[in-house]
Amino acid sequence: MRFIDPLFLYALLLVLLPILIHIFQFKRYKTVYFSQVGFLKAIRQESKKKNDVKQLLILLSRILAIIFLVLAFSQPYIPVSQKERKTARQLVGVYIDNSFSMKRMAENGSLLELAKNKAVEIVNNYGPGTDFMLLTNQDDIRLQQVLTREQFIAQVAKTDESPVSLPLSRAMRLLENRMDKTSGSSGKSVYLLSDFQQFSSDFDQLAPDSNLNVLLVPFEAPADNNLMIDSCWFETPGRRPNQAENLHVRVKNLSGQTVQNLPVRLMLNDSLKAVNTLTIGPNETAEFQLNYRNNRQGTHLGKVGIDDYPVVFDNTCYFSYQVEPKVNVLAVSPSGQVAVRYLEKLFRDDENMLFEHVEDKKIQLSQINRYQCIFLLNLDELPGGLTAALLDFVRQGGTLCIFPGNDADLPAYNQLFSELASGSIGRKDTSSQRMAEINYKHLLFREVFLHEKEKPELPFLKVTYRLQTGTNSPETRIITTNSGNPALAEYPYGLGRLYQFSFPLDQAVTDFYKQALFVPVLYNMALNSSEPQVIQYPLGGYQAIELRKKAEFLPSNLITITRAESGDESQLPVLNDRGDYFTINPTPFANDAGFYRLSNASETFMTLAFNYNRKESLSPFYAVAELVKLTGHWQNTPQVIDSKLPDFQQRIKEANKGTELWKYFILLALLFVLTEAAIIRFWK
Repeated sequence: MRFIDPLFLYALLLVLLPILIHIFQFKRYKTVYFSQVGFLKAIRQESKKKNDVKQLLILLSRILAIIFLVLAFSQPYIPVSQKERKTARQLVGVYIDNSFSMKRMAENGSLLELAKNKAVEIVNNYGPGTDFMLLTNQDDIRLQQVLTREQFIAQVAKTDESPVSLPLSRAMRLLENRMDKTSGSSGKSVYLLSDFQQFSSDFDQLAPDSNLNVLLVPFEAPADNNLMIDSCWFETPGRRPNQAENLHVRVKNLSGQTVQNLPVRLMLNDSLKAVNTLTIGPNETAEFQLNYRNNRQGTHLGKVGIDDYPVVFDNTCYFSYQVEPKVNVLAVSPSGQVAVRYLEKLFRDDENMLFEHVEDKKIQLSQINRYQCIFLLNLDELPGGLTAALLDFVRQGGTLCIFPGNDADLPAYNQLFSELASGSIGRKDTSSQRMAEINYKHLLFREVFLHEKEKPELPFLKVTYRLQTGTNSPETRIITTNSGNPALAEYPYGLGRLYQFSFPLDQAVTDFYKQALFVPVLYNMALNSSEPQVIQYPLGGYQAIELRKKAEFLPSNLITITRAESGDESQLPVLNDRGDYFTINPTPFANDAGFYRLSNASETFMTLAFNYNRKESLSPFYAVAELVKLTGHWQNTPQVIDSKLPDFQQRIKEANKGTELWKYFILLALLFVLTEAAIIRFWK
């Protein structure tokens, strides 16, 4: 047993008063004359014994009444742990998880409303003079100060749902740091009110201060019958005018019921572009395509939507992309190469291509990043400067296509291939071969042939180089010769890719340039070589977004970000300006799903699409028993108090003070006061 106000125990000295009264007995006796003194002597001795017992009982009752009354005012309690509460003044930090998952409905309302009510009940269980701090997922700067009870309750009433999901370890660190900066309070407690989703409840990162009294208050609700659009994406990076698009969409059914004929709508630039109906079984995932055509160049804003209740934040998936007018193609070759003419005929007059040719001795390495696709035609040598520039080009998203020279410098080529984590090039083979197998499922041949020919006429090859795949090389064979050697292989690297041919593009070596394969292979290499675009970003948490500069819109120190739906805008600093890229952090301005325009000097140069984090829909929750197990290793084992307990307030009191005993001592003091009165009145 311990005392909140132990100094009050000095009042126990008051027990001396009844003792002094009993000793001195300030009472005058009256003499009564009576003839038979002998009889009175016996009666007096008997009465004196009874009177002494009576006085002792009265004295004992008074002493005990005073003792129990003093103990009651000292506020005794039995602590629930070894940690002693030394002061009545405390600082209480409360974290309310107001993420989307807390909008789930329980029997008495949404989990967020229940959490807000419990937060008010918690602060009402603390005495006058207690200081409070409130933390939500928005981490509002206005809440970073100490609040009174009334201010705390007012701020809780204003708390609304948020798309941000704060990791539990970060919430704990924020409260600890702010409470450590507050002086004048020696007792500190932290309450964590959440549904404890597993993806954000990183208990392995939590190590609370031993001076903190930590209490977890979990909230549970029945599982919702929820449908969600998980994501959407394009298979190919390039977007071109009048290009047929296949948008892939993934929908998940998180309920135990089959959903039939669910309409899925695609809106592009505020126009309905495609509709598909979907039937999906319980707890299944379905993937399908929505087909449409880009009818113009520039920025395209799209969203895929379904109708589903009561969880609605994951019903829409926003995406945006840029349709570029032309692909910049560069051919690099030695002087006088006839192979350049084949590419000129293919690309020169195409409205989607901007073709340029430069001799290998005249190439400007600083201009390489202006192009999306580069063809190296029959180079025997690869200078070290060109190798480094090409490596950076592919890493940043470019497409590199290599036809080796007749007398290729194999060590120089293999140095480049090694850096690109692709297959190495070996000895020259002069035996006659033919292309034999074609990977018709590859991107280069998609929608090119109506059907696969059993014995097509394929190009001959009089000179080839042996291509040897590395052990860790992610090779995709596109065309294979009849000897089993790759004639064309693809290797991804960074954001780009390498297409590696095993033969020179020379009319004395091959008739590939005359065959039907030549046009779709080289044209689709260039067409799909656009810089990869991130068509959507998740909301929530700190995220630095790296964007590529555009020659017509170079960023200054500040960039204006504007929400397309509302017109609200803010200024974002450029965090890292290097080379062809710059970095921004749209948090915390970008809080709602939708489209956000980036502009510089009133000129919009990019529009980004943001979606709510789908982890809110997918992540399971920790049960009460799991929370007890996960936090059992902490230095101060926290209490887990189920929010559904009928004696919730009493549990909070016990967690805060332990088991309070002052009520019992008051009752005992009253009992002995009544005992004294009864003895005086009825003991004759």
